[in-house]
Amino acid sequence: MIVCFCNDLRETDVRTAVRTTAGRSVESVYASLGCQLQCGQCACYAQELIDTEQSALVPAE
Repeated sequence: MIVCFCNDLRETDVRTAVRTTAGRSVESVYASLGCQLQCGQCACYAQELIDTEQSALVPAE
């Protein structure tokens, strides 16, 4: 699924970037992918993906 049309980013791109860079914000994850937030239409969905991946990285207690 495409997350960001401006940067042609797919859901797998964002999820992989979070896992490999441990990015916590849309801006930091996009920067790790060599792009930046442009129109902002994707920001909410991208942040949801980032939050989901971050919670999966936290070890269960």
